[in-house]
Amino acid sequence: MIPPFETAAERLAFVAREVDLLASQIGAPPSQLPTYGRSEDMARPHVEVAGRFLSWVVVERGNEIDRKTTRDLDELLYWIFRSVAAGMASDFAARNPVEGKEFRYPMFRKELA
Repeated sequence: MIPPFETAAERLAFVAREVDLLASQIGAPPSQLPTYGRSEDMARPHVEVAGRFLSWVVVERGNEIDRKTTRDLDELLYWIFRSVAAGMASDFAARNPVEGKEFRYPMFRKELA
C-alpha cells in the first residue's frame, strides 16, 4: 500500500524509491529498471500513477503494447521485477554461453536464481 500523498508526483517518487531499494539488493542495473511518469519508448517499461491506481506500461515504436493496472504496490513491484529478472538473465546468458546448450539454458537458470 502506498501512503496517502498529496500529488501523483509524490506517489511516483515513493514507488521509484521502493524500486531502487529492491534493485540495489539484487544488483539490477539502471538500464533494466522502468522509467517513471514518461515513456522512453523502445519497449522500456514505465510506471504511471493516476489517483490510487498504479500502471506498468510498455510502449514500443509509439504503440502501447502492454498495460497492467493495480492498486497494490506489491503487485506492481512483482511486474517490475519479473521484467528486471528476465532482462538480467538474458544479459547474463549472452555473456556466459554454455557449450552444447542453447541460449535459454543459462538464461532460465539465472532467472530462477
